[in-house]
Amino acid sequence: MATKKSAGKSSKKSAKKTTKKAARTRGSAKIASASGGGRGFDPVAIKALVTRFRKAKLSPDILIDGTPVPDIIRGTFTARSASGMSDGLKALMSIRDAQFRPVRLFPDGVPIPDIFVVQFEARARRR
Repeated sequence: MATKKSAGKSSKKSAKKTTKKAARTRGSAKIASASGGGRGFDPVAIKALVTRFRKAKLSPDILIDGTPVPDIIRGTFTARSASGMSDGLKALMSIRDAQFRPVRLFPDGVPIPDIFVVQFEARARRR
C-alpha cells in the first residue's frame, strides 16, 4: 500500500521524465536549424498549394519528401479543361524558391483534348 509521501515522489519523477523527453530534438532537426533554416519549403505554402488545387476543382496527387523540412514536392494533377490546367500551373509557379524539373503535360481525348494530366517535380533552391 502506497503512502501519500511516496505517491507524491513518483508523480514528480514521471513529470520530470516527460519534460526531458519533450525537450529532446532530433538530429535532422538540429542540422536543418544549423544550416540557417532557409532550405526547404514552408509547410504553409504547401497547404496553400493543395487548397488552390482543390478550389480550382483539380484532383491533386502530391508526394512530399524531406525530413524534417520538406524540400521536394512531386506529383500530378488532373484538369477537366484548359483553363483548369492553366490555374493549376499558375498555382504551381506561385511556390517561392522552387526549381522545377520538366513539367510534363499529357492531353487526353481524340480529336479534342478534354482531360489534361500534368506531372511535376519541384526542388527547393538552396539560399
